[in-house]
Amino acid sequence: MNIIKKIQTIFQKKFRIDIAEEYFSKDLSLGYSGIGFNAIEMLYFIHYIEDEFNIKFTAEHFTAGKIRTLSGICAAIDELRKETIIEVEKIS
Repeated sequence: MNIIKKIQTIFQKKFRIDIAEEYFSKDLSLGYSGIGFNAIEMLYFIHYIEDEFNIKFTAEHFTAGKIRTLSGICAAIDELRKETIIEVEKIS
């Protein structure tokens, strides 16, 4: 399952929101001006993402605003997944 499909499933199952795939290529905000998440909902969303993808966002992801939009969160997930694969290969 790809990143977008997994995130769509989180939106549907956890928040009862349907997000069309076309919105993932735009800079749609996760906050009030886009999806409409408040701070608590955003924290839950981040938690669900980290659990689903077995990743951990860094402080830089938060401070640089890399995960404020749908496209940004997809890019951050892809980046972290690649880093995880590289780390596993180094261990092997």
